[in-house]
Amino acid sequence: MTIKRLVQRPSEELYDLIVDPYELNNLAGDARQTQRLESMRADLSGWMKEQGDKQTVFGTPLMIGEPVTLINPGAKKKANEKAKPAN
Repeated sequence: MTIKRLVQRPSEELYDLIVDPYELNNLAGDARQTQRLESMRADLSGWMKEQGDKQTVFGTPLMIGEPVTLINPGAKKKANEKAKPAN
């Protein structure tokens, strides 16, 4: 259970760190937190716009359960070949 909790995270998390310092009870699904979550989403969206974040994913996203790989393992080799002077 502990490992699953660390690897598979919910899309949103909200904790009362005073009452729940170990973050065991996610309040994001609590209907009483709806207004707070909406406000936090709006704040985040505004900040992302200020930063120029277009929410673009580069490369292929690594899905849960897939082995960890480099995004483009041949990219460094190709860049080095282009940098070499022609004979």
